[in-house]
Amino acid sequence: MADADASLGNESLLTTAEGPTVDAAQLLIAPEVRRHLGQRATDDLAGRIQPSGDCPICHTTLTDSQVSITVHTAATDPLLVMPAHASCQSSSLIIHPAGRRPVAPPTEYHFTVFSLPVVPAGEQDSPNPQVRGVPTILLNPEVDVQIGDVVEGRWQAWWEESAALVGLTQLTPDHPMPEADVMTWAAQVPTARGRGPVVLQGPMLQYQLAQVQAELLDQMRYAGRCLILFCGSVPAAPIIDMALLAEAMRSGTVYGAWAKLGGQPASATFPNPDESEMADQGAPLGAQVVRSTEDLERELGDLSVCAKATFGDDPALRLPWTIPDHPGQSFPVLLLEPRRMIGMARGDSGVRSEARVEMVIGSGMHRLTTTDTVPAVARDWLVRPTSHGVELTNPFGQVVATGAVSIPKRWREQVSTNGQVIVIFGPMIGVRSPEGRQYDDTDRHAELQNSRRQGFAAAGQVTWAGPGLPGYSRIDSDSSGATGEHRGLDFDALATEKLQRINSYSITVADSLAVTIARDQLQPWLTRLWPVNCQSCGFALGTKADINIDEAKGRDEIIVSLHHATCRPSGTPPIALTGPTCSLAAGYLSEGQRGEPSDTDLPVVVINPSCEHLVLRREKGGGWQDVTLTRFRRLRFAAPNGQFPGQARHTSARLTGDRLTVTTTGRRSAHTSWSLDRCPEHVLRQIIRTSGIAVALTTTALPARLGHDDLPNAFTDPASLIAWVRLRTS
Repeated sequence: MADADASLGNESLLTTAEGPTVDAAQLLIAPEVRRHLGQRATDDLAGRIQPSGDCPICHTTLTDSQVSITVHTAATDPLLVMPAHASCQSSSLIIHPAGRRPVAPPTEYHFTVFSLPVVPAGEQDSPNPQVRGVPTILLNPEVDVQIGDVVEGRWQAWWEESAALVGLTQLTPDHPMPEADVMTWAAQVPTARGRGPVVLQGPMLQYQLAQVQAELLDQMRYAGRCLILFCGSVPAAPIIDMALLAEAMRSGTVYGAWAKLGGQPASATFPNPDESEMADQGAPLGAQVVRSTEDLERELGDLSVCAKATFGDDPALRLPWTIPDHPGQSFPVLLLEPRRMIGMARGDSGVRSEARVEMVIGSGMHRLTTTDTVPAVARDWLVRPTSHGVELTNPFGQVVATGAVSIPKRWREQVSTNGQVIVIFGPMIGVRSPEGRQYDDTDRHAELQNSRRQGFAAAGQVTWAGPGLPGYSRIDSDSSGATGEHRGLDFDALATEKLQRINSYSITVADSLAVTIARDQLQPWLTRLWPVNCQSCGFALGTKADINIDEAKGRDEIIVSLHHATCRPSGTPPIALTGPTCSLAAGYLSEGQRGEPSDTDLPVVVINPSCEHLVLRREKGGGWQDVTLTRFRRLRFAAPNGQFPGQARHTSARLTGDRLTVTTTGRRSAHTSWSLDRCPEHVLRQIIRTSGIAVALTTTALPARLGHDDLPNAFTDPASLIAWVRLRTS
């Protein structure tokens, strides 16, 4: 193409505007944070944090409020910088043990597609150069949470440090374009008559851009390529500040790549140790050096592991880990050992690591060191029994490892009672035996110790999500289209503090969704979706969400769900959904005017079992019906008819202290459990007095936002299903 080797135009072609970065005067930075970062790096970060980003505490937009900066640091790990409203969190420096940095929430990225004015090579000195427009995508990959390091006194984001690995080239005024014949990225655009997002794919990275202007899409198709610019200091605003972009290029903070339309991204080369170095480190069976993204994707796609269920006092482990409150009882341990080792090196630092181990540590597991301290809890990780063994899932509901294992009866009884198991994950932890070689407990212990010294193993206390664990439940895959852990949440802590402060929230609906359901038919159902947690990553949504539609397993049924724009923009292809969140509110109904609580009050609980997604069924007349609650009709939940609700089947209520739990156990309906902590004292008394509680299931309201006077409406709303649930006593 003629414009492929063009360079940036002169400054007379650039327009100026002021970028919407957070005013430095509005940033509150603790002295210890400034000392740790240094003044120049602090100033760099101040220019990268955008008011359109989200606060990780309350999950609402930062806007122009006072913003505090908290820095999390751990040995050998990148720095995690979390800006938040000053009213939500004060600025501080938090130092974590090696490998125990908190999981970073999803960062929001912004993009702008525009035509970049350039002067073709050879015409720069012409008195009347021919200016051409290059279809360009400016991507700001982090507008709130920042991940990176301080290098030579300046802030360097993770994607800047790993530019070569992810197929990017640093751009300067002397070299303002990537090499014309080097295509390291690929772009997938919809057909001329089609609708849908633009998908950018690079080595190890992917971004989805929704609602790109038609004229710019035509420009991309004509050119057969587009230019991608990565910059953290230039706001991806509708009107690009070209002067700010030129200044960022002079400071060396702009990186670029050519993306070929319809192509495949290049394979990046990893800066890994060679085979001899890995052998010197005691690499186990099947050890290999990964040298390309194809190798990495192939190996990471293999989730099968060798597994062993044992106890900490196993002679091959010799770990003095005992169950709390049971000093003489050894902790049950589950060893999960991938068959291959993916050795990697971090830049030029020489720090060796193992790819899978770093991934699980980054998602909340902890590095297993040589100390005898019991590993900390790995929050929201689960071990589930399967038909052939066990599977390990991360906090986002993704299966990380699966393996066949023989589970001893004593081990199963122990984890069923305790509800926790210590998982040790790593490629050289002593599970496999070398072919043709005697491998005893001493050899296995030595292999595990070597792995602990080198940091090639992760561990954590993980919840055993199997039969026998009180409160264990799964979403009904037949009705919701998703499987995952169903969390009964205390909405006094979550929704009352967060959702009640949100008077409204904005949603994005892609035009392409109209192929499945017309916009005017979708609109009425949007009021039944509540922005609690993203159905892609599981983190809180805040005040912005994207609508997506997936096919349900039922005939003529679809799932409408809420997602972060950064996780799954509206109109993008289906992915595995996390389990929806439930919302509960407990209260009582009294006769006549509301007055003081009395012994005649009826205890009630209102439950929305699916806040962030609905199941809709197409009717014969072409309309749609909400069938999210249909599965509960099997349990004799019924629409209100003015009479006292009938008793539900296979459903019971239980009180544990001030905690109320409602559980369904029917064969044809999923085992589902909803729990509410700190149930009001009068409601508890009335549940005991009446030996039950009236339950209303609804998708038309968020119970956490209901007041006392709103409760009766849930028991008269035709869209609700109600029943009387008996109290289960020991």
